[in-house]
Amino acid sequence: MTCSAADGTVIPKDTVQDLGLKSPIVGFTHKFNPGTQPLPCTDVYMWISRAYVSFDLSAVDPKIESLAIATLSWEPYTKHYEKGIAQPQGIPPHCFRALFAATGPWKPLQNGGTPGDLITDQLDQNWIGTPPQKITITPVVKKLLAAGGSRLHFYFTGSDEGEYGQENRSCNTTLNSLTLNLTYAAK
Repeated sequence: MTCSAADGTVIPKDTVQDLGLKSPIVGFTHKFNPGTQPLPCTDVYMWISRAYVSFDLSAVDPKIESLAIATLSWEPYTKHYEKGIAQPQGIPPHCFRALFAATGPWKPLQNGGTPGDLITDQLDQNWIGTPPQKITITPVVKKLLAAGGSRLHFYFTGSDEGEYGQENRSCNTTLNSLTLNLTYAAK
């Protein structure tokens, strides 16, 4: 099985793709076809997309005491679909729920997924408003710099990664202009 990026690029199953200048996508798709009588053949399709991002901090001032604030910001663009309705009512405005700082190499979900430290699991709440959306991640960045690290890895999980086989709905959010902002105190 393969998946396609928004621009039609084929992404092989269980792989991580370097998006270059493309924006990462997080979300899910659930499709169900009960088949027809007298011999129905049920067809279930579930797709989960997690957005994995990495920042190179090798050129950053490693003096963590002067780092005042670190934020991760993005401009979300979301597409919803549910049971024939292009923009269903009563659902979160975007398709992401949690943000993790990755603590190990990428692994497919069926192999336990990528290990990570939870930063927040409430990204799907209270995110209505004018983009960009922003979250403070200062402790994560300071911890990495204090340990002498230079690569900062995150991943976003979708708002619905459950196994719901008998429904037709999808929600996918593109994280446009994903940016790590570091602000240092004056010396």
